[in-house]
Amino acid sequence: MTRDVLSGLYFRSKRLANLVDDDFFHWIRDPEAEKILAGMWERLLSHLTEYDLSQVREDVLKGVYQQLIDPKDRHDLGEYTGDWLCERMVTELLPKHGYKAVLDPSSGSGSFLRASITHFLKHNTEGTDNDRLRQVLASVHGIDIHPVAVTISKATYVLALGKLINAARKPIQIPVYMADSLFLPREVEDNFFEKLSGVEISFGGKKDERQVVMPHMLIHSPEIFDDAIAACTSIAKEHARTGKDTRKSMENHLAQVVPSITTLLEYSKIVDALWSFAESLADLIRQKKNSIWSFIIRNSYRPAMLKHQFDFIIGNPPWLSYRFISDPEYQEEIKKRAVTTYKIAPKSQKLFTQMELAGCVPGPLDGDLR
Repeated sequence: MTRDVLSGLYFRSKRLANLVDDDFFHWIRDPEAEKILAGMWERLLSHLTEYDLSQVREDVLKGVYQQLIDPKDRHDLGEYTGDWLCERMVTELLPKHGYKAVLDPSSGSGSFLRASITHFLKHNTEGTDNDRLRQVLASVHGIDIHPVAVTISKATYVLALGKLINAARKPIQIPVYMADSLFLPREVEDNFFEKLSGVEISFGGKKDERQVVMPHMLIHSPEIFDDAIAACTSIAKEHARTGKDTRKSMENHLAQVVPSITTLLEYSKIVDALWSFAESLADLIRQKKNSIWSFIIRNSYRPAMLKHQFDFIIGNPPWLSYRFISDPEYQEEIKKRAVTTYKIAPKSQKLFTQMELAGCVPGPLDGDLR
């Protein structure tokens, strides 16, 4: 039982495709770690079975979030928002009937996601449970830059859906992603110098950095994209072991497991891009430098997929002063946006260092902000 929970097999059997992912914490499934931790997991599960989580009416994981994240990181990421305030903001913002697309770009423990889901389900009782489930999944999205926050937000999202999950007719993706919502992936145009137009992502780490450009048609088909990356990851693992896979064998595999990909425009370019990704990933696996790059790729493209796809932004952004940003390159990019791009920076340089990140930089997703 414990092994099925930690591997995600248990949740996938309940049609939750990505509640447990190959993210920063998949190391606990390593056989050596399993030997050490098995007893602890069994004791933890025995305690959890005493609770009826279907009766949860608040963000019960908020306390876990506060305990697990270092105080300094909490300062950088922003503190949590009380349930009462989340619920009041959601009630005043969202319509009483119907659905609107909502994004929390710094979701933390998922308090605003929970409040939004609860609001939609309370005021929209018509339709089948599967219809209501699909509407919520299409309407409520979260992003956070911290892996612990993403994991906890996903769990909060599932608790808010409750028994509605049982109505799923096929595996569902919980729409909470690990990415930097301030910065979209780099757009690449098709011209004399570039082989492909699309969106570029870097992966592999600073010492062994690789780039992959995914065509826009694949980026704008999120479900196909996720399945395609998963298929390419399995090919990369096999290719790293045997070296026998080719672009053609990968294309055949894609046609079997993601048949709808063949209907997309730019199909040949899409296969080229996916093969480039698979080859690079296989090389990292051979060097034992791969651990989470498939997860990083799938999540890093989300801001590009969500651009102009929502009606409201709601959340509690990280109130971090400019002077506390530790990465010089990131700090310089923030300054460029505040001074040059959006022209909202204070004229006084003394005041600039005190400026809060949340107020000085409208993100690239802000086109639909209300």
